[in-house]
Amino acid sequence: WVNASSPEAQRTSPRALIASIIRYRVLILITALLGAAGAYIAWDTYVPLYEANGTIWVQGDNEEANQGPVRTGGLLPAESWMELLQSFALLEPVVLEQRLYVEPLLGEDIPLFEQVAVVGDVVRGEYQLSAEGGGLVLSRAETQIDRAPLGQPIGEPIGIAWQVPSMVLELERPVIFSLNPVREAANGLAEDLGRAMDPR
Repeated sequence: WVNASSPEAQRTSPRALIASIIRYRVLILITALLGAAGAYIAWDTYVPLYEANGTIWVQGDNEEANQGPVRTGGLLPAESWMELLQSFALLEPVVLEQRLYVEPLLGEDIPLFEQVAVVGDVVRGEYQLSAEGGGLVLSRAETQIDRAPLGQPIGEPIGIAWQVPSMVLELERPVIFSLNPVREAANGLAEDLGRAMDPR
């Protein structure tokens, strides 16, 4: 038991705690802002080692024994066709062929990406390509990532091989674009398909 008038009780009273928070409010605010900034930077630069997705099919006692997007014995129900269309096995080739993992900032820059391919793990982020001294420089947030002479692929450190056409030299500005991992681009395409096919 502690006497309410004792110094120990006064230091732990709600009024004393509130006073301490007010006294150190600037320090608390700075700590919270630094923590939020650190979390954002870590999230933006972190590259996962791997990513796995899956679908769990739950079958009740009164349902048909043959469940899932691919079935034997008869045509698929309408909802199963949608599930099949949204599977990663079908969407990944579409994302790679249509280069949906690349998002140019300007629509007029889309033809510049006709000869880009995935050669590794695509690193998410916003990048810019500049022509300097007859060569090409790929950078992110003013940090150079790769450099190559015109006619040579660029972008291997971020998971792509980009054969940039010579027309980029005619531009008097950098080419700004975003990259997304193939899995994320496929998931986005699946969501777009789901919204387009939703009858509601």
